Order: sequence, then structure tokens, then C-alpha cells
Amino acid sequence: MREAGSENENTPVWPHQLRLRRGAPLVFYTLVLLLLAEFIVAVVLPYIAPERLYLKLYLSKEARENAKRFVNDSAPFLSYDEIVGWRNRPNVSHKRWVIDGHGSRSTRAVATASARRDKVIFLGNSLVNGSSGVSNDETISAYIEDETTESSNFATMLYSLDQSYLAYKHRLHEYKANVVVVGLGVDPGAGLMNRYIPLRARQEHNMPFFKPRFELTGKALNLIPMPPKQAYEEIFNDDAVLSTLASSDAHYNEFKAYTRLGLTPILSSVYYIYNKAEHLASLINGDNRGLPLLKALMSAMVTEAETRGAHVIFVLLPDMKTTSPGRWRKFLPDHYGNTVKDLSGAGFNVLDARRTLRKSGIPSRGLFFDDGIHYTSAGNRVIAAELKTMIGKTGGKRQ
Repeated sequence: MREAGSENENTPVWPHQLRLRRGAPLVFYTLVLLLLAEFIVAVVLPYIAPERLYLKLYLSKEARENAKRFVNDSAPFLSYDEIVGWRNRPNVSHKRWVIDGHGSRSTRAVATASARRDKVIFLGNSLVNGSSGVSNDETISAYIEDETTESSNFATMLYSLDQSYLAYKHRLHEYKANVVVVGLGVDPGAGLMNRYIPLRARQEHNMPFFKPRFELTGKALNLIPMPPKQAYEEIFNDDAVLSTLASSDAHYNEFKAYTRLGLTPILSSVYYIYNKAEHLASLINGDNRGLPLLKALMSAMVTEAETRGAHVIFVLLPDMKTTSPGRWRKFLPDHYGNTVKDLSGAGFNVLDARRTLRKSGIPSRGLFFDDGIHYTSAGNRVIAAELKTMIGKTGGKRQ
């Protein structure tokens, strides 16, 4: 005697499909066409359509227009640089954002010499230059100034350490600082294996730019320089530019996944879940691929500065989630803390800004803006106070 339900369990699927086909033919054929379209877009189309066509879909219209303005030297805040990719546009003033003729966000005229004991230049990204949320005199660099110390802030949006190093080596050493402060983000290795910003940070539609990067061969740093300026146009007209990124940008596979999974409803849902899973895996396991390259570049930065008679202080700058993790984040590995220990243990002069911010006793909402990334005036002031102490101990007083 059969058990209840066994007949339904043993019945092949195709009779149910036939019933759907007969009872609701429109629904049936619509599902068939959708699945067929998903298959063609994911499996067949990538072998037919040029990758440059996918890139036009991958980038927003705003991103493509911003790239054109940048190449035509009409971008409002940044200028093209053949060595580092981009730099602060000189003589820009917009509300609280003021850049001088040297491309520095400073509180007074920048000079190539100083009578003061310590002259400090700041390198890094928008965490260091203060972003548009604070005025020039509310930045970290401004708060360290006194009668013995002056500073110049050359930090530039979305810079990674490779760009800071190249900027100092080729140009900024001319300002003859005896202390170089280099800001590193919460994941300091993130940008070091990237050459085309959208492959790593698609959401940064204001900055669809190329950048140089280094590769590490044994212990040697090998520079992959900026592509020629015409690459900004060629990347949409010729797959050759994308092909060079396929072999030199570690984030290219993220774009490649988009070409197969990012264009249709069902597969784009899979793509979304895949990205979320990747993010969760990085929170749990971390991503140390860029750590050896990071250390090599830090060593190169120190060596370059020492040849100029300067000392280097690296500041590891956390975001709000790292500084004050929520309930479930407290159970995740402390990758930021491990990075601080690793870099300090390797002999680098590192300021742990998270510890400094926590010691202040100021709630996180008072230290960070709403984006949870950039620091308020209070956050900058707290970091500057600790940094000022380090400069006094390791600055190598001007002779």
C-alpha cells in the first residue's frame, strides 16, 4: 500500500509543465523566453559583444561625462597628471574648500623653505585633506600648526599610497619638509592593485580615472605607469585598453562578473547576492593580497624621505564602523588592529588613529560626519593632538 503523497513525489515534473502550458500558455511561454534570454545574455553574448560596450553600461552617463571634462581640463577640483593620474586643481575656492596655487589645502602661503623648527607636508586621500565638510583651518594639518611648526596639505581625493609616494618623489619633495605625514585608509592595500578606479569603486562616478600602480617582483617594485591620455577615449572604442587592465588590475574580475551577471533581472539578483557574499567574506577573512605591496611601498616612502632629510609618520585612519563597531561587528576579526600591529612590528612609525579617537571620549557621531568616513573638526583636532606629540618625538628637528 502506497504512503500518502508518494504518487505526487514520484510524478515527473514535465506533466506539471504541460498543465501550466495548457492552462496558462502566456505565463509558460513568457517564463521560457525569460530563461532563454537570461541564458543568451550570460553565456552567449559575452563571446559576441565587445567588452567596451559592457563598459559603457557599467559606467553611468555622469561618470562618462566627468571623464570627458577631466581630459579636457575642465573638471572643477582636479587636474590631469601624467605621473600620478590626477592632482588638486590649483587656485580653487568653493564654499569651505580652498586650494592654493601650489595645489595645497593650507592655511597660509606655501613656501619651499621655512625658518620654523618643523615643516610638515601631508599626503593621502580625502581623510587627510578634510573633504568639503570642514574649512581649511579645521583640517588635521591646520591643527598641528603653532609657532614652531608649519604644514602644507597636499592630500588628494581617492589617493592610495602608490600615488602619494610618486607625488612626493617627483614633485613634493621640493617643499623641503623635514616631516612627511602619510595618511592610510582603513584598508590601506585596497587601491594598490587597481589601475582604473571604476573597476574597484564603481560608485565613485565623479572619478572614472586611470592611475599608476606597482607590482612586486620578489622584493623589487616595478612601476606600471599611467597610460597615455588618449586611453580615456580609446577605452570606449578599442578593447586593447581593457585587455591591458585584464592583466594588470586585480579588480578586473569584478567587471567581468558584471558582463555575465549584471544585465538581466534574475542574474542581476544573483550578482547582487554574490557581491554581498564577497563583502561578508572580506569582513570575516580579510584581504591581505595587497599587504606585501603596501609594506614595500612604505619602505620606499621612508627611504625616499630619508634621502631628503625627512622622517615619515604613517597615520592609519579608521572609519566609524571600525572605531565603534555595532553589535554583530564586534564578533568579527579585528583586521584594522591586526594591520596596525603588523606595520608597527615591521618597524614603521605608525599612529593608530582609532586608539586616539577612542581615548578622546567623544561619541562617534561627534567625530565623524554622516557618511561615517570623513572626520568632523573635532575628529581632526583629536588626531592632530596625538600627531603633534609624535612629531615632537620623531620629527628630526631642523638644523
